[in-house]
Amino acid sequence: MKSMGWRATFASAAVLAGLAGAAIGMATAAQDGPGAAYLNGGAGEEERQELQQQGAGYTLLLRFANRGSGAYRADVDVEIRDAKGAAQLQLAQAGPLLYVRLPSGSYQITARAAGQTQTRRISVADGAQRELVLYWAAPPDEQEP
Repeated sequence: MKSMGWRATFASAAVLAGLAGAAIGMATAAQDGPGAAYLNGGAGEEERQELQQQGAGYTLLLRFANRGSGAYRADVDVEIRDAKGAAQLQLAQAGPLLYVRLPSGSYQITARAAGQTQTRRISVADGAQRELVLYWAAPPDEQEP
C-alpha cells in the first residue's frame, strides 16, 4: 500500500512539473536563477500573447524587428550590463520579444544582428516596465524594390 502511495505521489509530482512547464508555454527560453530573470520568444501570435501576459511583472521589454516592414527578428545576440559594467544577461539568438527582470538602475544594452551592433542606455524602475524597440535593415530577400 505504501508503494502505491509513493507512486501516486511521484505521478502527481510529474504532472505538476508538466503543468509548471506549460506555464512557460511556447516561450523559447525562460530563466529565473543566477543573473537576470527573463522570458524570450514570441515567434507566433499565440506565443506573443502568452509572453505579454507572463511578462507583465518584468521591468524591461526589448523588441527586435526589421526596419521598414516591422517583421520581428529572433536572431539577436544580447548583452545587458549594469552601471558598474557587470554583466546581468548574455543571451544568443534572442527575440523577437525579450522580457528582463532587472532591479532599479541604469543599464547598457548591446544587441547584435545582421552584422550590426547597436548599443543603448536605459534606466528601469521597480514596478514599471520600460520598452525599447531595436530595428535592423531587413535581409536582402525581404527588402522592397
